[in-house]
Amino acid sequence: MAVRIATCAACRAQYFPPRLLCARCGSEEFVTTQVRTATIEAVTQLASGNHRNDPVPVHLGSVVTEAGLRIVARLAGPISPGQQARLHMRGRAVLASPA
Repeated sequence: MAVRIATCAACRAQYFPPRLLCARCGSEEFVTTQVRTATIEAVTQLASGNHRNDPVPVHLGSVVTEAGLRIVARLAGPISPGQQARLHMRGRAVLASPA
């Protein structure tokens, strides 16, 4: 499933997660669009042995859509900054996989 983005019907500002009001123009009307790909901007790793006693480190990335919207995603596989990634949802979390 692609990531659902809320796009303001009045000014076209994009939000994830969706908002009740547009921060740019104050409109309450949004159109839902889907984003399937983005570019990895930055990558970080949470230390292993986190609060869930998970021995596998968690990799997170800042991803940027074509429209410039930045989203934090969990990385599913080795991805470096500058690479394209496929985006999908797992529950409420955004996952980025190598494209």
